[in-house]
Amino acid sequence: MPAGAFVQSEPISVVDQLCYDIVDYAARFPLGLYHAFVALDEDGSGEVDPEEFAVFIMQEFSQSADREVDDNPAQTQAEIFRLIDTDGSGTLSWPEFEAFIEATKAKKTGMLLRNIFISYPEMVRKAWDKLDFNGDDEVSVVEFNAGLRRLFATLFHTSAPEEFDACKLFKGMDTNHDSKVDTV
Repeated sequence: MPAGAFVQSEPISVVDQLCYDIVDYAARFPLGLYHAFVALDEDGSGEVDPEEFAVFIMQEFSQSADREVDDNPAQTQAEIFRLIDTDGSGTLSWPEFEAFIEATKAKKTGMLLRNIFISYPEMVRKAWDKLDFNGDDEVSVVEFNAGLRRLFATLFHTSAPEEFDACKLFKGMDTNHDSKVDTV
């Protein structure tokens, strides 16, 4: 691999890609995530039923040229619907949709960071050493948050805004959920 070449660490499943596409769709709403949810709720009931979800998926994503061919789109839609419908009610509520979007953003960020780790190991090692304050080859949430806030201050000559939440980013990188990111 040529130095500096970006590498995709693992293939992205059709389900994950469609989840990432839904996040990208929601980000296009200038008035916020809630308006994306309302757009899905065609009948105005306050919840999205499976039919509304299927129509949304078909209208927004069925013609995507860069998408891997989905051999069973109905099954993929049903699987994603079940991922979002955490209470098993058969409809998607606003809190379920919001939680799905946030979790998917964290997962996508973690995947992208893992790909950077693979593609640019020397640069990542230097950054890792800056984040790993105690030198134990693990970066805790506290170390990660402090390091990113310091980086923010260095790059932008101001403190990070209050809403800056490195913890969400950290969760996407903590693949084994032990509250640490292991050595790179």
